[in-house]
Amino acid sequence: MVRLTEPDMMNPRLAETTHYFLKEHLINEFEKAEITQAEFAKRLRVDPRQVRRLLDPQTSTGLAHFDAAFKALGLSLSVEILKLRRAAN
Repeated sequence: MVRLTEPDMMNPRLAETTHYFLKEHLINEFEKAEITQAEFAKRLRVDPRQVRRLLDPQTSTGLAHFDAAFKALGLSLSVEILKLRRAAN
């Protein structure tokens, strides 16, 4: 499991940081799977052009698409919101 740490969460550009974080992990897992983009497109039941956009760090991707992509690679994407403990004064 990979988690964003508290300093990550304090970043005012969290959405952008999270997007690149997910893209980086998706690209790494795609490369580990040793499949072609055409095979990935078949698994996702999408046009190969959508796979190229999905694997492009500069192209925006919604959470549902990330979820489907990770599932197609045999992985699960999970998002948790946890209450932070306050430090004692």
